[in-house]
Amino acid sequence: MKIDSKKFKKSWLDLPEKQKKIRIERSYNTFKKVSRKQLIILKDIKKGRKNDWAFLYFFAMTKGFWRDAEFAFALGKNKWRLYSIYPTRAMMEKTLKLLYFRQKQNSEKRRKIGQGELLKAAWKFYLEGKRRNKPNDIKEWKERYQMINDRDEYPSIENAKAKDFQIFPSIKKLCLTSGLPDANDLYFEYGYLSNLPHGNILGEIMAEMDEGGEYRRAVVLAFRLCSEMLKLTASSLKKTQNEVKTAIKRAEYITKKGLENDNASH
Repeated sequence: MKIDSKKFKKSWLDLPEKQKKIRIERSYNTFKKVSRKQLIILKDIKKGRKNDWAFLYFFAMTKGFWRDAEFAFALGKNKWRLYSIYPTRAMMEKTLKLLYFRQKQNSEKRRKIGQGELLKAAWKFYLEGKRRNKPNDIKEWKERYQMINDRDEYPSIENAKAKDFQIFPSIKKLCLTSGLPDANDLYFEYGYLSNLPHGNILGEIMAEMDEGGEYRRAVVLAFRLCSEMLKLTASSLKKTQNEVKTAIKRAEYITKKGLENDNASH
């Protein structure tokens, strides 16, 4: 889905901001229906994949992506809409990681990535248990860590360091190697999303200048990410491809309706 493609770019930019918001939110609803079907299929597969670390990682990240998306679009209905930047940033990170995970790696490397990410989570919960002096938590997460580290490819939980779990390349490299349209601009967009969460003054200035515009900018990006996630999940499942194509076609119609004529008039 390229709502900012050259053919429609000027017409889209000239569209009143309220219309952009309405079109994007309606289009998202078409995506949401297909995403729910995909999640049901993934959840059913999960029942037989107890120790498939790659699948468990993919499932958790995909489920989290759509939770973030629901939050981002829900914020548009109240005074906190500016903060849609936060879940959109999380959506972008998940999308980039899963593109790298699914498209750039063979099955063995995917297993190692999934395992490493799950071990990192267990290790952090273990450290939190130690910090808070919670013996039951320490025991639970040590046992989970040992279970996930089933080939002893990682250090013991007592000897593990943060560097042992540096699984992904930098976010800049993930952007450039994503294969997404306008990949060169993605890192700029990520920087834009990071200004407010990182406490940068630029984020505060943008919020003061045009709070509604910042929301709409965030959800346009979120919408693009939803389209990519649907396609990635369908490709991984070998199912729902037709539903995804139909949803994207419907979203294109909603988003671009009438812009062909507008574009011709410029």
